[in-house]
Amino acid sequence: MQGEICVEQFATWSDERCAEVWSELEKTYVSGFTKEWQVMTEKVTTHRRYLEVFAKYANGVGRTKIEKIQRRLALTAEYEKVETRAVKLFHIMLSEISATGRCPRVVAARQFITHVMREKGMSYPEIAVEMKGRKNHSAIFASHQRIQAALEQGDTFEVWVGGRFTQMTGPEIIERLTQ
Repeated sequence: MQGEICVEQFATWSDERCAEVWSELEKTYVSGFTKEWQVMTEKVTTHRRYLEVFAKYANGVGRTKIEKIQRRLALTAEYEKVETRAVKLFHIMLSEISATGRCPRVVAARQFITHVMREKGMSYPEIAVEMKGRKNHSAIFASHQRIQAALEQGDTFEVWVGGRFTQMTGPEIIERLTQ
């Protein structure tokens, strides 16, 4: 299978197409990929639900509600892009973002995702919903405060660049996540 599967593309597939891709991936990837597939499936289900809600409200509901749904869909799509970039940059698995692990690279990835999405206008509760493992938005708020303090102090973070780990400053990481 060539290329990457993004949530927007995946959400447009029929259930039959999803099953075909799953069987193909199951043959070619190690068993650890099962968790990655489950995370992707949850995100697709959420994305499809937003599309269904949008279609339902588009007929006869006030413009404000439609604009809110469109904003939410746009932010969800942007979150997916930032999350994918963070996973690659910090050299972690997608499922680790929503897990409860405290590996420094995973924690840093979550914090940078939170920071970037707050800058793009996503609320703390919305970020908590996207990061499936977060019980409420207070964890997201605390994460955002910690990364802001680290950015002010000029801390560096370990990232995966050019096939090896290297140190990078916060502003450099934010630039890579928002490209």
